[in-house]
Formats: sequence, C-alpha cells, structure tokens
Amino acid sequence: MRVTRVILAVLLATTLVGCEKLKELKESAEKAVEQVTNQVKQETDPVQQMLSAYAKGYNEVLNTFQDIVENYSRAIPLDKEPSAELGRVSFFGSGNYDMSLKTIKDAFDAAAEGPEKYKHLQSLAAELYSSCQELATIYGDARTYYSAEDFKDDDYARGRELHGQMRLAEVRFDKALRQMEAALSVEEDQQMEAELAEYPDKGTYGNQFRQAHFKAKQLLRVIDSAESDFAAIDKAVDEYIESFTALKAFADGKADLHVTFKAFVDQVEGFLGAVKRFRRELQADSADPDQLRREHDAIVSAYNTIISLRNALAELEGYGQL
Repeated sequence: MRVTRVILAVLLATTLVGCEKLKELKESAEKAVEQVTNQVKQETDPVQQMLSAYAKGYNEVLNTFQDIVENYSRAIPLDKEPSAELGRVSFFGSGNYDMSLKTIKDAFDAAAEGPEKYKHLQSLAAELYSSCQELATIYGDARTYYSAEDFKDDDYARGRELHGQMRLAEVRFDKALRQMEAALSVEEDQQMEAELAEYPDKGTYGNQFRQAHFKAKQLLRVIDSAESDFAAIDKAVDEYIESFTALKAFADGKADLHVTFKAFVDQVEGFLGAVKRFRRELQADSADPDQLRREHDAIVSAYNTIISLRNALAELEGYGQL
C-alpha cells in the first residue's frame, strides 16, 4: 500500500535573483542594499545550501519512487503470487528512472559538502538512494519479463523470484524513506522556528504564512502519530481552527490583499476542510479504512500545496514584492 508523505519545505524558497532583476525591483538604494545583503547571506550559508540539496533529493524520491511500488502492486498485488490467475499483467511508466536517480544523486552529493555536524545525514541519504536504485532495477526487470511474456516459458518462475525481491525492496525503501524523513523533519522544524523568530510581527505577511505553515505541520504530526487517539486529534483540530480564524482575520483586514497570499489562505482553508472530513470519518461508529485513507491522502495533498504556495510567498518576499 502506498504511504502518502509530505514534501519538505527546507529552503526550497531560497531563489536568488540576478543583478538585472534586482535593478528592476529596487525602489530605493537602501532597499536594494538590504536585498543584496540577504541574498548573499543565503547564498553563502552552508547549512542552508545543504538542507536545500537534501530536500531536493528527498522530494524527487517522493515524486518518483513511491510510484514504483504502487505501480508494481497494482499490476501484481504484493500479498499474492504471480500466476496465470492474475490475468494480463500491465506495468505503468517507461521503466527508465535514470534521470530521477541522477537528480537524487546530484542533490545528495551536493548536500554531502555540508558541515561536519550533519554528516549523519549522508549515510541515511546513501541508503535511500541505494534503495531507489534497487526498486528501479527490479521494476525494470519485471516490466521486461512480463512485456515479453517470458512467464509462458518458465511458468512464472522468474516472476516469483522478482516478486520476492520486490517485497524485500519495498520494506527496505520504506524504512530508508522514514528514517530520512524523520531526520530532515527535525532540521526543518528548527529552521521554521528560527524563521518565525525573525518575523515576530503578526501584522506582516512574513509572520502569517510562516505561522500557518508551522501550525499545519504540527497538526499533521498529531494526526500521523501512532500515539494519538481521537481525543488528541480532536483537540489539535480545534486548536488549528483557532489559528486559521486568526489567519483569515488578517487576510480579511487587508484591503489590497496580495493575490498569492489569498491563494495561500484559500489552500489552508482547503487543508482544514480535508482535516474536518478525516475527523468526521474517524469519529464514525464504523469508520471505513479505505475512506480514511482517501481523506488522509487529501490532507497530505493539501498540505503539500500549502508548502508550494509558502515557497512562492517566500520568493516574492525575497524579491521585495510582498
């Protein structure tokens, strides 16, 4: 079963502007100097660069390699064995993941140049990358095997062999992904808290979109925690509703609300709607596991869009356009 996970916002918003763009954007000499100073600080911060590279690699893994397991299990359920009873087996995708693997390797290699304090992330990244390579190889071999209908010659012997390999590879990949996710999430939390400390004024866009993102992540953590019962989730949702009310009040109080911030608020409201549906289903006398999974997927999808818009707002902020 596919486990839907969240992408990371670790520094994906740090997009540096070129000299010509700065000339277009600066409204005064002082503002231009301030922008350049901030950009150079971001560009030369090795921790920022490292975390950004790790996030890029991790997000590429999410966007590509979770699909391999899902596509394979859709063709041949992992809890079954390959046989004629399955009928026609069709695999999605090209089976060539070289470009994605290169993107991941390049990102993780760049991140490896980071400070010594973060060297523990290298081994986690290496294991995750290796597990992706293994998945890609098995999936490609299976796709070739079934496309050529070689099972007609060996009565699914090679198919069963590949199936066993995929089961083990899926477990390995899931473990590596969880470990990398947990490690990067810790770093992301620290970065988010540091950013919030830099934007203490609740009357600013910078504080509001960062606060909304942080609150959404906290809520998602409660929802996903194995230790959370319904009471804990219910309380967390109510607290989040209060924070959204404050965000909405801020937006409603802006006569010239920025269009991207409006989209951000709308997306946060959509995230809250998905959370409410999940809570409602969770509270039902006979909760439907499939429906719960669909609602959870909707929550994560909405959260990932929040991150995308949050990054867009941070870019606009860096350009002096927010």
